[in-house]
Amino acid sequence: MEKKVLAKIQDVFYGIEDRGIFTCYIRLNMGGVTQSFGSLFLDKENKGPDYYRSLCSLFAVRELKELVGKQCFALYCFGNNNETIEGIETMGGFRFTLTKFSRKYYKDVKTPLEKREEHLRTEIDQLQDRIKSNRSALKNLKKTYTDWEKK
Repeated sequence: MEKKVLAKIQDVFYGIEDRGIFTCYIRLNMGGVTQSFGSLFLDKENKGPDYYRSLCSLFAVRELKELVGKQCFALYCFGNNNETIEGIETMGGFRFTLTKFSRKYYKDVKTPLEKREEHLRTEIDQLQDRIKSNRSALKNLKKTYTDWEKK
């Protein structure tokens, strides 16, 4: 998968979703495959309006609904399947990333690289624990087995 994928904005949502969460997302169509960008937990006072203005400014529009039909690029950090879109880029080269936006409001925001490294380390630790457990189970397998054909 490419890291910079041409997309067309299919639709935009800004408001309270069905689970009661105030959010904003942009649904991108990339050659028949659709994926949403954004979906951050926002508030109505600060982050929400800032996010709205930032995206409108990026594309030089007054309202988010004007984004529908525009082309842009979906930006991926690793180019893996099922990866979160980290940013969007206009056809003119202007870019907006979730990490940069999040850093305006939160301390110690991890980069996608740091998040992925942490995830892989945790997964390796869990797999090593599973290997240890499975080796023990294999060692004791015959002791715990009941052969009902021989009884």
